[in-house]
Amino acid sequence: MHYAATQRLRRSAIALFVCTCASEPLEAQIVGLEIKNEKLLKALKPRLVERGGKLMLLGEVLSGLEIDLAKNPPSINRPANVDSIVLLVPDTAKPELELTRTNKKGERTVTNKKFELSVSIKEIGDFYHLVFPYQSCEGLREEYLRKKANLLELEAELNAIALGTPEWFPAHRRYLTQVEGLIGWLESTLYPEAARLLEKDMKKRLEKAAKESSTQRFESAKSTLKESPIPEKLDAAAKSFGAPPSFFGAETRHLRAFAHSGISKSEIENGLVTGERIVEGFRAAIVDPTLGPDEVDPIPEKLFQEYFLLPEDVGLSVRYFEEYYGKSYGNDSNRQRRIDALGQAARGAFGVDFLEFWRFNQDFEGIVAHRLGHALASLAFARGGHNVPAWLGEGMAYWTSYEFTAHNTVTCIAFALPSTYEKRSTEKEGLKPIEEGMRAAFNALALSDGPPIGTLLRMKLVEMDAPALAKSWSVIDWILAEHRLKARALFSAACAASKDERTDLEAWRPKLGEVLGVPAGTDAYKVMEESWRAYAQVGQQQGGATRR
Repeated sequence: MHYAATQRLRRSAIALFVCTCASEPLEAQIVGLEIKNEKLLKALKPRLVERGGKLMLLGEVLSGLEIDLAKNPPSINRPANVDSIVLLVPDTAKPELELTRTNKKGERTVTNKKFELSVSIKEIGDFYHLVFPYQSCEGLREEYLRKKANLLELEAELNAIALGTPEWFPAHRRYLTQVEGLIGWLESTLYPEAARLLEKDMKKRLEKAAKESSTQRFESAKSTLKESPIPEKLDAAAKSFGAPPSFFGAETRHLRAFAHSGISKSEIENGLVTGERIVEGFRAAIVDPTLGPDEVDPIPEKLFQEYFLLPEDVGLSVRYFEEYYGKSYGNDSNRQRRIDALGQAARGAFGVDFLEFWRFNQDFEGIVAHRLGHALASLAFARGGHNVPAWLGEGMAYWTSYEFTAHNTVTCIAFALPSTYEKRSTEKEGLKPIEEGMRAAFNALALSDGPPIGTLLRMKLVEMDAPALAKSWSVIDWILAEHRLKARALFSAACAASKDERTDLEAWRPKLGEVLGVPAGTDAYKVMEESWRAYAQVGQQQGGATRR
């Protein structure tokens, strides 16, 4: 793809290019460039985003980098003959702005030259990172507009309720949690200034909030962030095993992490705070609206998940998992496969229900977002039990990742979107090019290649491929958008009707029919397939989802 530079801007004698966009479709990979030149850093400061403790210029690749989406994980490299990298860079304060436009001929151009920047390789060297491999600026814009529309609906519902009535408090909690979730989403993507402005506005609303508001509940959990003492047994194991030389610990109300000393402490703490935001957002969206007056909240107000992060040393990880934690990788033919996996989940870790054991190399926030989805599904729908079907567990893990952090970097099985996906025709019903963002990409993959609902519900995790995972997420998103107030009961019934990761279709059919309003004699699964498909083709991609 070729992009011609048309104008050179000079800021503090640093070369910065503004380019016009050719008619080829924009690629859909968002990368981060670490700027090493101090003058350029100063010139670009309003457009930089902090990620992983580093200031980066984040944007969608227009030219200068080659990204292979077929690999798992996707790879990024710069051709030897390239002397600059061109990015589509949004305004960090205005996520609603349209950056590109498509004319009647299908040609896409940048709406304003200020959004298109080129940075010389001399200013960054090899300091470039693949941040959102399956996402685009347009995809993030659509996601923001969808979230903003949902927020306005909640605000209208809140304004229709008399202030101070019993009904007002849960409605207010839902609204504030949605605002907090949007702030976290903006911070996690490309729009920190928009997050700051929204947070400033939110502070005024917080003054009117009751103590029991979900935002206050999140702030309470967030305030519990503290250092977690290293257990004597762990210290003894570290000395006995010989490496790593030391660990540090951190915890919040619900989450705890022990990490080897080579990991940034701030990354761990930020990940735990993100986790608390997810716990509260999940609770407010799915649990709070359906809790009966005498019902106990299934999400306990105590520590329930522990993350243990080791260096990438397979032999060492086996010793800690089996000798320190007393778990087992098994002795069957799949033992080595389990050992080779970067992460391993287990139940029970010295008083904590859910153990996440990882040879850590990147993105703790991503690990927390995905794995919390599994834990919260178990707590909210199976009362902490094991009988969560694969489609629900994986779908919920992807949902918490995308809903609260806009990305997913953890897969429980090998997963990558097919490299041919972004080349598919836009004329085929339900398909949109990958450059429109992850939501459109996953929906289109689920629509075109996903298994029938009846097959998906009976699949074990090892049987699931990329289309099945995409459809699991899309079905969960549909249920939460269209049947939010009945979602917990529906998911709980699915767990009760499941065994060995598979859902018994006949056992779940009555509850499904009840929720969908299926008349007698009509196949509930056929209605489910048709309703989901209609939503995935239109509602999700146009931001038309309701939150009722």
